[in-house]
Amino acid sequence: MTAIRIDSKGNTIEDISIEKCRFSKYGSFCICGGSSVSNGIIRRLNITKCEFVGKEGGEEESLDRMTIAVMLNASTSEDGGIATDTLLEDVLVKECHFHGGCRMSVNTMCACRLPLSQIDRKDDFSRSNIRNINIVDNELVGAWDAQINVISGLPPCAGSSIENINISNNRVEFGCWGIFAAAGEPVLDEINGVVFSNLSIKNNELWPNPLGAGEPAAAIGVNAARIDYFPCIIRNCIIENIEIHNNMIRGSERGITLDAAHSLLDGASGAMTNNIMRHVPVKDNQITSADEPFRFFGAYAEGRLNDWNIGVPRHDKRWAEAITDHTVVTTKITGNKIIDLCCEENIINGFRYRLIAAGAFARGHCVVKDNEFCDEIVIRNNIFNGGEDHVCVADTMSEDWIHDEGNRVDEDMKFKI
Repeated sequence: MTAIRIDSKGNTIEDISIEKCRFSKYGSFCICGGSSVSNGIIRRLNITKCEFVGKEGGEEESLDRMTIAVMLNASTSEDGGIATDTLLEDVLVKECHFHGGCRMSVNTMCACRLPLSQIDRKDDFSRSNIRNINIVDNELVGAWDAQINVISGLPPCAGSSIENINISNNRVEFGCWGIFAAAGEPVLDEINGVVFSNLSIKNNELWPNPLGAGEPAAAIGVNAARIDYFPCIIRNCIIENIEIHNNMIRGSERGITLDAAHSLLDGASGAMTNNIMRHVPVKDNQITSADEPFRFFGAYAEGRLNDWNIGVPRHDKRWAEAITDHTVVTTKITGNKIIDLCCEENIINGFRYRLIAAGAFARGHCVVKDNEFCDEIVIRNNIFNGGEDHVCVADTMSEDWIHDEGNRVDEDMKFKI
């Protein structure tokens, strides 16, 4: 059930204002936007001073049932099909209050196909574009997954782009993620050449839900490429010009995590090739009581088998079967890089590791090759107080039966941090 649905249906609709509305105990979406027909444009959408009240305690979620307060896309469909060459631009979400149980509070994607379990390779959402999105001055409390999420989209959407995303001055209590962004993140099949330019994450206050998410929580996460639920292929995606500035993070196990390529899965074939994260200033942030304030990887493979629901493994909903022949190869993760990162003048109070960084970190049975975190990397003038002073830096960090074919990290950074 959706309270407000905005669908341009291949036309142009402009100047939409949703102000001072209250949405209570919603079942799926409060506000959902996106064109279901090719060449649709949604422009100048303002959502201001609204209240979103989710169900207390939340309910079991799945790929086919997600409670999301605000779901904004360039293309969207509930029965599949084709919606190409669409545009969502000039969106403002401001001074809203999100609280109560839900999966995500604000989710912005190039394209979305629902229900997710029925995504078909015949669906086509190519060239679905997003630009000029401002999420500012909001209070977001209670979502157990990601509070603010900006990604390319879940069905195939090759050639799509994301530009000029501003996430600033928000107060965020989060479950797994506070603020998350990724260029290429399909659910299945293949995506190639998505470009995400100009992401600003500034002046936000972030802290984890005291009940926890049942797994490690991260305040801010950014990926160039990401495999989530099903095996897929992600190539040549770029996320660039990422400013992470003057945020206040407290009590989160992980502070700021950056991966050029991130695979959640093991036990299934897939590939992430030549995805790039570049031009990343991380400056003037304050991080308090974090085990790992900074995690930077050219590639990261988590190696999961099961779906999770609020931290509980769903053994009846497995993403992949366990592998008994440990000589096999699953996902091939090659040539992914973080380039031109400057981490400086941050203040860290209470921590275990000053830095965890690698060309590749991997679990399971994947191949990691030529992934790098070493070009134009600057880490300087950070202040660390009251911590354990550990530094973990290596070309490759691996567990299980990883096929390590050579990755690179700037070894000197362990002395710079």
